[in-house]
Amino acid sequence: MPIDPRPILIDSNILVFASIPSSAFHAGALVVLDRLDEENAPAWISTQVVREYLVHMTRPDVLGSRTLADLLEQIEKLAAHFTVAGDTPEVSRTLRGLIGQYGVHGKQVHDTNVVATCLSYGIPRLLTHNVADFQRFASEIEIETL
Repeated sequence: MPIDPRPILIDSNILVFASIPSSAFHAGALVVLDRLDEENAPAWISTQVVREYLVHMTRPDVLGSRTLADLLEQIEKLAAHFTVAGDTPEVSRTLRGLIGQYGVHGKQVHDTNVVATCLSYGIPRLLTHNVADFQRFASEIEIETL
């Protein structure tokens, strides 16, 4: 596979899979994250991705023997490893535009905010396991998966 040096935003599901060895997608998530490291591709996460990661990872059936302190330490490692895109006024403006343009409703707003973050920060690619959730935005950003 050729090297793609363009920035990419990592969706929360990829980070969750990489963090849970029992996940059926664990190995694939690690492989693609390692590949991005080897390619030295500018890899991003967003504050929303961090929140979604915490939502999933703090569920009792997922947290398991880990403590909240362990999880918060993991968040610090992620923030040190990836560039973190914050929620800015530009992201909010772009989100509102995308909601109107694509007729977004309900929980789809979360995915739309990920796309708004990519567009606002000039990140042309998104790595996600939930390709179908982002398909409507294929003309806006490139959707990549495991």
